[in-house]
Amino acid sequence: MLKLEVVPLINSDGEVNLTIAQVNDTVVGTQRIEPNDIPIIGTEQLVTSVNVPDGQTVVLGGLISEEKKKDTEGLPLISRIPGLGRLFKDDTDSKVRRELIIFIQPQVVTDDGTLRAASRSEDFRTSVGGDAAREFPDYIDTNVPPATPAAEGKKPVGVLSRWFNRTPRTAPRPLVR
Repeated sequence: MLKLEVVPLINSDGEVNLTIAQVNDTVVGTQRIEPNDIPIIGTEQLVTSVNVPDGQTVVLGGLISEEKKKDTEGLPLISRIPGLGRLFKDDTDSKVRRELIIFIQPQVVTDDGTLRAASRSEDFRTSVGGDAAREFPDYIDTNVPPATPAAEGKKPVGVLSRWFNRTPRTAPRPLVR
């Protein structure tokens, strides 16, 4: 499982200082504790800080994983005979390599106009957001209060927790012009 947490700070020059924490947990094996197999988890983590001008893109790479596999297929029983079994089985070695690349593009929002422009631009960047923007062109949501996990007795999980803990509304609010 990959976890990514980004903390942005805007300096006086309009640049964004991003503190980025990446944690990659993978199962590297198992240990038998009767009656269960317990996974052994390998953790890779990285914390870095970078200054990015407004609207520029940072590329994070280096999260590479490789998986090696050895499969044997053959005729039951006959393929297990020493020497002769090689004629009746097929050994296959495979290696899968994955690399995760993350693109982050911070955008400084200073007023309601730039907020709407940034929101609309982001809506059209994805198919779901584009569909919603085409379906409801006269509505924009700028007044959604952030979630208050402390009020509900919950602890915030991370930077993105305020986005996923919003309470749904019944109808969109009209765009104030």
